[in-house]
Amino acid sequence: MKNAANKNRSGAAQAIGWNPRVACRTVDGVAFILLDSRMVSLNETGTFLWDLFHRRRSVATAAAKLTAQFEVDAARARKDVDAFVAQMCDKGLLVRN
Repeated sequence: MKNAANKNRSGAAQAIGWNPRVACRTVDGVAFILLDSRMVSLNETGTFLWDLFHRRRSVATAAAKLTAQFEVDAARARKDVDAFVAQMCDKGLLVRN
C-alpha cells in the first residue's frame, strides 16, 4: 500500500491535465498559456508536453511519448516530464486528479 501512495504522489498513476481555467494558443510552435492575467510561453518540448496533457495523461505515458518523439532515453524523459509537471502544477496551469 505504501508503494501505491508514493506512486500517486509522484504522478506516475495520476491523470494530469490542464487547469480548466487556462486559456491557450499555440503560434509558430510556441504555446502561450494565460491564467489569472499571468502568461507563460513554452519552448518546443514544453509545447509538446503541454499538448499531451490537454487530454489527461499519466507522467509515464507522457514520458513514453516524449521518448518516441525526441529520441531521448526513457530515464531522461521521465526526469524531464516530472520537472515539467511539477513546475506547471506549481503555477496552477496543470492539475492532478
